[in-house]
Amino acid sequence: MVSMVVGAAVRFDIPRGLWLDEAISVSVARMPYGAMIHRLATADNHPPLYFTALWGSIRLVGQSEVALRVPSILFGMLLIPLVYLLGKEAYDRKTGAVAAIFVSVAPFAVWYSQEVRPYELLMVFGVLALWAQLRILRRGGWYPWVVFSVAVVAMVGTQYFGVWQLAVQELVFVGAIVLRWRRHQRPGALLRGWVSSTVPVALALVPLALLMKQQYSADQATGQAFGGAASVGINTGSHSIYSVITNFGYSIIGFHSTSVMSEVNSFWPLAMLGALALLGRRSKPVTYLLVAMVAVPVTLMFVLAGFKGSLGDVRYLSTTVPVLLLLMARAGTVLATSRRALNVVVVGVVAVMAVGLFDQQFSSSNPRRYNFREALARVNSHARPGDIILYDPVDDELNTVVDYYSPHVRSAPLSPGSSVKAGHTVFVVASPTLMNTSDRSTLYSGLSHLGEHGHRIEHWVFPNVEVWVYR
Repeated sequence: MVSMVVGAAVRFDIPRGLWLDEAISVSVARMPYGAMIHRLATADNHPPLYFTALWGSIRLVGQSEVALRVPSILFGMLLIPLVYLLGKEAYDRKTGAVAAIFVSVAPFAVWYSQEVRPYELLMVFGVLALWAQLRILRRGGWYPWVVFSVAVVAMVGTQYFGVWQLAVQELVFVGAIVLRWRRHQRPGALLRGWVSSTVPVALALVPLALLMKQQYSADQATGQAFGGAASVGINTGSHSIYSVITNFGYSIIGFHSTSVMSEVNSFWPLAMLGALALLGRRSKPVTYLLVAMVAVPVTLMFVLAGFKGSLGDVRYLSTTVPVLLLLMARAGTVLATSRRALNVVVVGVVAVMAVGLFDQQFSSSNPRRYNFREALARVNSHARPGDIILYDPVDDELNTVVDYYSPHVRSAPLSPGSSVKAGHTVFVVASPTLMNTSDRSTLYSGLSHLGEHGHRIEHWVFPNVEVWVYR
């Protein structure tokens, strides 16, 4: 209960506004439902489940910043008791309770429970699918099979890369059936349940596979598929083992500046020692299963990132984060020799996470914080009738952000022919950190042209957002 209260409090305290990826979600979900599905099929690369939830939420509770985040917040709160149930099923009540405490303040889980994107839903469905599998293997019954089947379809329907966890879970079921057969333990009930689940799951995934094929063809046509140009978005860094270590750091303590993450990453040998201690002391088969749920997706995404670097981002591995936190909780309950020692461990971990959460949420050095809200609020306070906002033309969805925060100020894309009209002010809004070299050249060329027809009077800098003011 305490974990739920704390988790709800931190999730409803949202210190940042919308950024470009969230603007994409908003612009898509504002469309009529049929048009939204067509847009996803021809100009996006996500499955439709999250956008369907957002589509309904917008029409039920509105489009305020909090309302837009309602699906993510609710699923973020639901994640806490589900991790408790997973920990209880995998180990015991104590491990589940500790894992729930970690999830309630885990910076990564909080971040995506406040973002208008699908990753919090992905974590919830991943945890639910794991819980159902453990329940099936230990106790059997028909309703865990129903939960499993619905959860894995929803997981892939939220984010295609949920298929990695699904593949591991299916292999575990096959392995369990073979093992029981070799031990003459009559695997008939497990086999029948597996077949009864696999057939409808496969049929349900066929439309998603066809949608993904159509999206891939559209990406190829625009050069965004494998081997094409990287999409505009978060800079994930180089494709190396160091990037994997950095993603693990993000999973535990959240998003921070490069210098902070470099310091954190220096402790990775201690994390390895902790993992070896966990596996070597009172380890259980379920621990190896949970490790596989992390190791296999991480390995496969690392390979894919070699072909398309933007896939090396930790958000595509969201299913692994609750499992990592559960393994941390298990390590604490195993290694702590007394209740007092466990309390010290839990307080210490929560304190580190709390510091990481505060820095992630409020530090201007967080590379994933794009403060369009504050930037456009200042524009609104200075704009007069006839003034105009010119936004970076490379980011097609920046117009949604501008329209959302500055609906009463005229706006248009920045173009090479943009000029300053006498007696009026031009505000150029852009995020150079999202641009490659060519895009920056286009931006600065446009700014130079404006400077030839007017005077730059101010330059405002916000976290990952800049505004140039010409008159």
